[in-house]
Amino acid sequence: MVVVIDDPDKGITKDNMVFSKGDGTPCKHLTGMIPGEFSCAVHHYPWYKHTPCFEYGQIESSPTENCRMGEYILENINAT
Repeated sequence: MVVVIDDPDKGITKDNMVFSKGDGTPCKHLTGMIPGEFSCAVHHYPWYKHTPCFEYGQIESSPTENCRMGEYILENINAT
């Protein structure tokens, strides 16, 4: 289970966080239709640097790069 910002425009506040259960449902901020070609829609927000995705993922050079953490999860889910 991880905490995800609900409304990106509101930023990190107690009333703007939801839990992702890790049940195979993609993060609500992923864009794209084909697994392995998703991109994250929130990397350009200033608050992104204070999230677990930033801390434990990669520092992308553009908002359209594939999310390395998302790709890792997809590869491991598909491998089981």
